[in-house]
Amino acid sequence: MADFNINHITNKNGEAGPILAGITTVNSTGAMKIPSGQTNYGRILKEDPYYEFLSVASPFNEPEGYTAFTDRSKYGDQWIVTNDSTSSTTQSKFYGTSLKFDGTDDRIHTSKIYDYEPGERFSSGKYGSWTWETWFWHDGTANSSLYLLVDNTCDQVSNGYYGKHIGVTGDDGTIFLNFQRDAGSELSRVFDWQSTAGAYVPRVNYTSDTWQHAAISFDGPSGVWRVFINGTLAGTVAYSNEDENLRKNGVDPADIDKFLHNIDANLTKIPPRRDFRSGRIHVGANHGSAGDFKGYLQDYRYYNGVCKYKESFTPPTRIAF
Repeated sequence: MADFNINHITNKNGEAGPILAGITTVNSTGAMKIPSGQTNYGRILKEDPYYEFLSVASPFNEPEGYTAFTDRSKYGDQWIVTNDSTSSTTQSKFYGTSLKFDGTDDRIHTSKIYDYEPGERFSSGKYGSWTWETWFWHDGTANSSLYLLVDNTCDQVSNGYYGKHIGVTGDDGTIFLNFQRDAGSELSRVFDWQSTAGAYVPRVNYTSDTWQHAAISFDGPSGVWRVFINGTLAGTVAYSNEDENLRKNGVDPADIDKFLHNIDANLTKIPPRRDFRSGRIHVGANHGSAGDFKGYLQDYRYYNGVCKYKESFTPPTRIAF
């Protein structure tokens, strides 16, 4: 059996990370064990080399019928459930249950509104990196754009900062990403199912009515967004007029599929760097229950401060045991 190191998390470079109460880890081939009654409520999580950057780590493996869901990142808070989002045995990728959304006013959101300073839970600023990923089962009968992540600065809070919409675009569709501020101002589309509004159409679609893995990463220093389906790189978009910055950060401009140029569907201006900050995220719909996702989620993760994926990868296995 591997040796245990008490209360030690390593960062992405294998160096000593933060000290977290009640956490015991084994080596990188093992698991991270959280003793009962301590941080993360006795769950056992697979060791993640980027754990220190996790803002959300939710296996959604609660027993059938549960409507209480606890985040397993270092924040360890409980999701607020709207309507009847529930743990279901109907579909599961890993654990026998998953989080079900029935497509009618179901959503969850983080319980607390966090500060908007860069480095806080959901705020990355202009140059901060982030990564979002999840396993999802999309019901193909819900053939429209549906939300998997919505920042509160998209359309709930008007403070000048930009927020993200991430979601699916219908039956056997593509993952979309757009951002805006102040209840819809200066909408920019990064990835979408059509290019008419300036977005890049990902070259790999997901398959509805089966489990799929999706990820979007943003590399802050280079200003590059990447979208992945089942680990396959499906598209890259970068800020315009930053070729020198791309090369400085190891990115060949020729490898970029599209350069961001639109502010909204009616304007074709080149936007400057946007200041991304959020105090809360909603999953399954926005704060007004629009864009209701229909399907199931498993192993939902959001990292603030690291671009986890820059090239195709093998989708991760279960994060909990």
